[in-house]
Amino acid sequence: MKKIVFIFTLLLTFISCVSAQDNKFYLGEKIPGIYIITDKNGKKVFAQIKKIQRTGTNELVYCTQPGTVLSSEEYQKYDSEGYSFRLNSETSRKIKLISYYGYMYQDHTDIRWYAVTQFLIWKEVLPENWDLYFTNSNKVRNDNLFIDEINEINNLINNHKDKPSIFGNYSYNYKSDIKIFDDNNLLNNYYVSLGKVNNNSYSISDLLPGIYNIVGNIKEYTTPFFYHHETGQDVFDKGDVIDTSFSFNLRIMGGKLKINECDNETFNNLFIGGTYEILDQDDNVIETITCHEGKECLSSYLPVGKYKVRVLNINDEYEENNNVFNININDENITEENICYLKQTKELIKEEIKEEVVEFENETEEVLDNEYVEVYIPSTYKTSAFIFVIILATISSIGIYLFFYENNL
Repeated sequence: MKKIVFIFTLLLTFISCVSAQDNKFYLGEKIPGIYIITDKNGKKVFAQIKKIQRTGTNELVYCTQPGTVLSSEEYQKYDSEGYSFRLNSETSRKIKLISYYGYMYQDHTDIRWYAVTQFLIWKEVLPENWDLYFTNSNKVRNDNLFIDEINEINNLINNHKDKPSIFGNYSYNYKSDIKIFDDNNLLNNYYVSLGKVNNNSYSISDLLPGIYNIVGNIKEYTTPFFYHHETGQDVFDKGDVIDTSFSFNLRIMGGKLKINECDNETFNNLFIGGTYEILDQDDNVIETITCHEGKECLSSYLPVGKYKVRVLNINDEYEENNNVFNININDENITEENICYLKQTKELIKEEIKEEVVEFENETEEVLDNEYVEVYIPSTYKTSAFIFVIILATISSIGIYLFFYENNL
């Protein structure tokens, strides 16, 4: 037990020591060949720029109080909001941007970039009545020294974007290829809640119609901190300067088709059990649906646009409907199309046949016996005679029937 307590105490001591070292700083070596002069109302101070480093890690940090001696004691740590008692939000933001785009940004790896970065930070925090400029070892002012480096950092700051250019609302038709490019080239730094990020572009597919809120969260973020000491020179370290999150809305537009089968006379709904083809404007079949009793006759989601509906087949009890129906699919709605049919009945067919048979009743001469029937049919009823043959053949399969007609009766 004592051994465990000892190890735990040792661990706490180590953590405390590391924490304390992180909040302590020291003056490092001078940067060769880089000199400055600060001028306060004619009182000039000549100096060679030195590194300021964190005790323990030797990480380079930046001074925010030129002319003040760096303390060797532990500093208090603040974020930019907590440090507002010393610097306003605008100045804090500006020096964070300078440190971000200065030393160690992309190819800014030479130590001169650290000196130029520190120089620009001092220019931001010094009072207006102070002047600061580069000089040589002979204390001769030279405003052209490192002018290219200064201009490059300032240009990067002027073009800085806090977040990807993807924001607001985007609308796409269902089944469209969705790809949105980030003009700010920051999207690779984020994870997204839905979809994919590749080469600073966002893409997604197979989303059903609806509205989606896409949220991006930064993959890694280093918070820049300020360090304050009551009697010593304040410093701060470099951190990230883009927003930790962003969001946008994605609207996928599409709808469904609902077919209502109905009676052609009463327009009441009824079940036909028809099969229907949905075609695009080029007559390509998009989908085939069959209506089932007791269920809504719905298509799957379709992109917004114009379509055609064609009847493929129906129940034999109904007359065919060969019409082609033009429909418009609207966003997030169900488009209903009524397709009505006329029912053809057996009673109606029998009645038509009966009317044909009546024509021959007065023309039959006699029935000779049960096996032979002789019928005289005027030539004017030649066509009806064939119908009569069919009727007799249907009614009975027993007997012989002779049919003939005379040209003149």
